[in-house]
Amino acid sequence: MTPEEREAGLRTEHFDMLVAFALGQGHDRAQAEDVAHETLLRAWLHLGRIEPGSATVRAYLLTIARNLLAVRTTGSPVEPQDLTPGRRASGRP
Repeated sequence: MTPEEREAGLRTEHFDMLVAFALGQGHDRAQAEDVAHETLLRAWLHLGRIEPGSATVRAYLLTIARNLLAVRTTGSPVEPQDLTPGRRASGRP
């Protein structure tokens, strides 16, 4: 399968889900479609990280979309949190 075919498959399978996700976060239709397109573009640039048909594709795309929405809303990306008991968010004890 060529990269173009893989990208088309991602778009066909996940575009509507990404738009719905962004709409659910309170963005208008145009913004939601922009986020969906940008998410798929970023995924296409890193196709080697995506295994076709993998259950993690959806999670990977939603993570990209969530980060894009965070940057659009707050101006900064989402920072991962350390949820280890006894550690602060900085990761230090």
